[in-house]
Amino acid sequence: MNVAWPVPGVLVVLGYSAGLCCLVFGLWMVWGGRATPGESPDASPGGPAAWRDRLTEATRLTLGLCGLFVGYHLASYVSPPTWLGLRVPPERWWLLAGGVALAILGTLGTDWVVDRVQRPDSPAEPKDRA
Repeated sequence: MNVAWPVPGVLVVLGYSAGLCCLVFGLWMVWGGRATPGESPDASPGGPAAWRDRLTEATRLTLGLCGLFVGYHLASYVSPPTWLGLRVPPERWWLLAGGVALAILGTLGTDWVVDRVQRPDSPAEPKDRA
């Protein structure tokens, strides 16, 4: 099934807007991961950099690349077929969504497990070994 172009104008605007938001988020995660914690200009205690800095470098990279990947594909789905030829076919969007979901769940799950193991007051380990 090929999506016939032209796509209605509202969907084009929404697709490009959502794609741009995903691309900006992806760049923020990837490029912002280069700064050490507390070094970025938006590093207030409750600010967005504080949330990003709590994630490991691997998680920031995975989230950033997923954002870039999804943003590109959102833009390519509303563009004419000849503009951006490298894309997952529209009828297989679920493969793209599933792969991105698995990557995000996998990296956040790994962070959660590592955090539970490295935390000294973890309930998994007995506090008293006498």
